[in-house]
Amino acid sequence: DTASTSAPRHTYADAGRYNATVWANDSAASRAVARVAIQVNPMLAVTAQANVTRVGLYAPVRFSDRVTGGTGPYTYWWDFGNAGSATTATAVHAFTRLGNQTVSLVVNDSVGASQSSQIQIQVVAAPTTVPPGNATTPAGAPEWEYAVGAGAAVVVVAGILVAAVVLRKR
Repeated sequence: DTASTSAPRHTYADAGRYNATVWANDSAASRAVARVAIQVNPMLAVTAQANVTRVGLYAPVRFSDRVTGGTGPYTYWWDFGNAGSATTATAVHAFTRLGNQTVSLVVNDSVGASQSSQIQIQVVAAPTTVPPGNATTPAGAPEWEYAVGAGAAVVVVAGILVAAVVLRKR
């Protein structure tokens, strides 16, 4: 492509190395030529991935990235939405709130390109692991209480009955 302006612009359709040449002529018939090599990097693309998208409260979820293009090395920032974050390519996080949680990943490459991706994780009441003994709600009340009596086990999360199981021996 050619241009006859003092500030030409060109968009390269494909990644690769290109050479550009500029010729300048003044009114006194003086001429100057300059050449420059241009490196066009592949477009950065990012996908956040998780080993599960439905998980019990406090169960760990393993997150990983899928990055293509851009120019490494990359930097990472995971935002787990409930006061948790990580700055590594892979991360493990256990959610402490029920409901749909949005996890965001931002990846920056070494030349300033940035892309983000989000993934939804559904956190359900049935814990798959034992909650920590000192978990508390913002009001300071115990978040988990266990009551076992007369053959029944009851789990209460933040004041809401989650499960009741009656155990009987035949």
